[in-house]
Amino acid sequence: DLSEEEQDYILEDVMSKVETEDEFSRFKEDKEASFKLEEIKHTLKNTVSVIVNQVKHSYFEPEGFEVDFVDLKRDYDLSALHFELDKGEMDLSGKIDRLDTYKTEDGKVYVKIVDYKSGNNSIDATNTLAGLDIQMYVYMDAALEYTEKKTGCPTTPAGLYYIHVTDDIDSKAKEETALEDT
Repeated sequence: DLSEEEQDYILEDVMSKVETEDEFSRFKEDKEASFKLEEIKHTLKNTVSVIVNQVKHSYFEPEGFEVDFVDLKRDYDLSALHFELDKGEMDLSGKIDRLDTYKTEDGKVYVKIVDYKSGNNSIDATNTLAGLDIQMYVYMDAALEYTEKKTGCPTTPAGLYYIHVTDDIDSKAKEETALEDT
C-alpha cells in the first residue's frame, strides 16, 4: 500500500537517476524537449497510479512485469513459444508487460495479461479470426503454460487487457511551449 506521496517520491528518485544517463541529454536541449520530458513524467505518474490502484482493488497479484520469453524458454521450455515449420523451426520472442495471477482455495490459478499501449489498440475479433492481432492470445498461451509449470496447478485464462498509457496535458500548452522556442 503506497501512498500517493510515496509513489511520487519513488518516481522522482528513479527519474532523477534516469535523467543523468546520456540517452536523456537531448531532453535538456530546448524548451520543447524539456516539455516532452515533463509530459513523459506526468504520463508515468498517471500510469503508476493506475497500476497501484488496480493491484490494490484486485484479488490478482502481479506475477511479473516485463516477463521475457527468452527467460521463460530457458527456464521452463515452453512449447507455446516454439513452432516446427516446413523448412525449420521458429521460436517466438517478446515480453509480457504484466502477468497477474490469482490462486483459488481449490488450487486453480487464474491468469491475466496486461499490455500497456501508447496508441489506440484494441482487441478485434474479426482480425483475430483472420489470424491478425493474435499477440495477446499467444502471450496468454505462453503465460498459462508457464504458470502451470511453475506452480504445478491447473491454469485458466482470466482476461486480456490493453491499458492505454496516455497523457491528457492540454494541447494548447504544448503549442505555447513550442511557440516560445521560435
